[in-house]
Amino acid sequence: MAMRDDFTLAEWTQIKTAPLSAALYVLLASPSGLVGTIKEGLVVIQAVAALTQDAGAHPILKELFAALPSEGGDPMEAAQMELISNHPDQQGRMLPALEAAIVLIDAKMGAGAPVIKQWIYDVSERVAKATKEGGFLGLGGTLVSREEQAALDELKRILGL
Repeated sequence: MAMRDDFTLAEWTQIKTAPLSAALYVLLASPSGLVGTIKEGLVVIQAVAALTQDAGAHPILKELFAALPSEGGDPMEAAQMELISNHPDQQGRMLPALEAAIVLIDAKMGAGAPVIKQWIYDVSERVAKATKEGGFLGLGGTLVSREEQAALDELKRILGL
């Protein structure tokens, strides 16, 4: 099993930002207004924590989560800021970052790769289910919009799930 020492700082940063890239891809597929977007953003943090602190979580997930706040400082923060900065095709910018991370995960994590990729998908799915889409004043609507489902389907394809 590949762990932190098997990666350069740049590679580790790419892998650490993969759940953020995937979650933002889903979040940006169908923004839920200010309150919904904030709620979905908070779910990213909660989902990452919940899925990695589970007693049965894979050791690499625990190591990734421990490294998320900042490791080496600037590279992680710079990568996160670059991902969420204001660009015309913000959603489309998430996929290249995610695809680069998946190449690294597949190449260096061996048998752990499917676990990591499923974890990335699970974080994204929790974001999609964080708020109802459509409806009025909480009535009606759907848990996952068509746009979010399309984004989740695309993530499944990219992740090879």
